Amino acid sequence: LAWNASFNTVAVASGGNDSRRMLDDPECRQLVQRLMSEVYRLGEAVTGATLPVIRGIDGPEALIADTDRPGVVVVPSMLMDFLAKRPLEHAVILGNPIAIARELGVDVP
Repeated sequence: LAWNASFNTVAVASGGNDSRRMLDDPECRQLVQRLMSEVYRLGEAVTGATLPVIRGIDGPEALIADTDRPGVVVVPSMLMDFLAKRPLEHAVILGNPIAIARELGVDVP
């Protein structure tokens, strides 16, 4: 969810950028990191614990670094839907986490 909520959202909001273009743009990269940090904070509020390390990824910076490898270019699914003029997955990717954050009193601007 941390990857999807951040990269999908910024891909569409930035006008159609894939992962490479987002990570090469300092403003997009910062926004991806901020959104990802919010999702991590929410995950920790839901579980009541630090989120586990998975495949050596222990937080937003490591998840971004995993995507920011040479030759890696990802076109997020929400961007594919946007370009094809299909409905976006915003309810599942953004709406549900925001609703949970509100219930728990977690600030996710």
